[in-house]
Amino acid sequence: MTTPLFSLLCTQSYLSYVNRGFIVNFLDWTKMKDKSDIYKRFADCHLEFDLTRVSGSTVGLDSATLAKSENADMLTDENSIVVTTTSLHGEWQNKVGSLNGWEPAWFPGAVAGIVLASFVLAFLTASTVCVNSLVFRLSSSFNQL
Repeated sequence: MTTPLFSLLCTQSYLSYVNRGFIVNFLDWTKMKDKSDIYKRFADCHLEFDLTRVSGSTVGLDSATLAKSENADMLTDENSIVVTTTSLHGEWQNKVGSLNGWEPAWFPGAVAGIVLASFVLAFLTASTVCVNSLVFRLSSSFNQL
């Protein structure tokens, strides 16, 4: 078994990584999460999330959770979606959802208002047609006299 010419063994935080090239970029996920305010951003939108690397892990794990909100374990298929992204460094899954569901609080009232407005417009349209029909009949009966 041959080793590529530029293959190097790098050590970072007691973990070994095989490198094929001149440049290695190590990300400190803890600092990155803290500086991005990911927890605050999702909390401000009343959303829960679970960011997981499902394949391509450099530390040999099958999957690793990089960040998750406090109530991420309460997310189900009904109240969340899963977005899968493939990159050069593996496959990532971000599960995002709202524990209150996707319907806003004003939605039932809006539906009731639209149904009521539809009935009012239907009644007004029907009464206009009936009045015009009566006026037409009366005018034609007067013309016969």
